[in-house]
Amino acid sequence: MPQKATAGAAAFDVYAPCDRTIRQGRQVIDLGFAIELPSGHEAKIEPRSGYSAKGFEGYRDCIVTDEPSARFDCDVLLGKIDSDYRGSVGVIVNNRDNVFFIRRGQRIAQLTVYKTECVDFVEADELSGTDRGTGGFGHTGS
Repeated sequence: MPQKATAGAAAFDVYAPCDRTIRQGRQVIDLGFAIELPSGHEAKIEPRSGYSAKGFEGYRDCIVTDEPSARFDCDVLLGKIDSDYRGSVGVIVNNRDNVFFIRRGQRIAQLTVYKTECVDFVEADELSGTDRGTGGFGHTGS
């Protein structure tokens, strides 16, 4: 089950439900649970900060040994869970490194629940002006 690591955590840690080989490329790791979100909410599967900064933690060999874990060039990709979805929740990973192995119970991603707003789109001939205008994709210096 998803769990918060601390009382102030914004997200719930999610865990590998079984030992698993992570092959190269994109794949979905089934987390072994489903959720029912309230209407007007969504959940997102997001990367853990440590994995984003240092790489995914895993083992080079699938044989259980005392070998220390290593870091691999593998990322968790963002996934969205809508309030009307009732299937199993999974984590999308993209492994650009060698095949590696993760163990049951390993924290692999985070699940955050967000409130969503309902909006109506209206067709218009022009939009109101702002200081930024139409500048995008790095226009503000980022």
